[in-house]
Amino acid sequence: MHSGPIHERTITVKTFEQEDETLLVEGTLVDDRLCKSYTYLRSALWDPRTIHNITAKMCISIPDLIIKFVNTDMHEVPHQACRDIIHIGDKFIGVSLVRGFNDKIRQVLGGKSGCIHLYNLLISMRSAAFQGFYSYCFRVLEDGSFRKVDVDDSLIVNSCHVWRESGPFAQRLKEMKAAKRGRMKE
Repeated sequence: MHSGPIHERTITVKTFEQEDETLLVEGTLVDDRLCKSYTYLRSALWDPRTIHNITAKMCISIPDLIIKFVNTDMHEVPHQACRDIIHIGDKFIGVSLVRGFNDKIRQVLGGKSGCIHLYNLLISMRSAAFQGFYSYCFRVLEDGSFRKVDVDDSLIVNSCHVWRESGPFAQRLKEMKAAKRGRMKE
């Protein structure tokens, strides 16, 4: 028996603010096989190695979170044929991260015409993009001020049990927005 882990997957996602009112979300998925293994398709033994090193860059508009582009690169894959779908990111242009993304990713990357690794990476990037968007909206700027972005409630309400529509956080958000509208009418 192998005494340590035999496989490790690392997904890293970083979000960058761009000058053109967009966010650039960069993701990397790395699968490391940590033990010697046999590959049936090549009838060969492999020493421990990186099996997948896949990156994606997704540009999204602010504040509507619509995809402007997705570029992918497969730096390390077990088979050259894996790279056949490298330009599949074009199919996501114009897709909303809020509505329709999950259906689109299933359609484009699910099953026999897709790539489960790229699928998993983009799903992780979507989730992280929301956190990057909130960081953009609520970041304290260099001069000490902060943005006053009117965030669409549907981005967070009912996204988890803490933010359920009937919960205290969603209710507080609703009250704050109502108070803001009241101040604007005065």
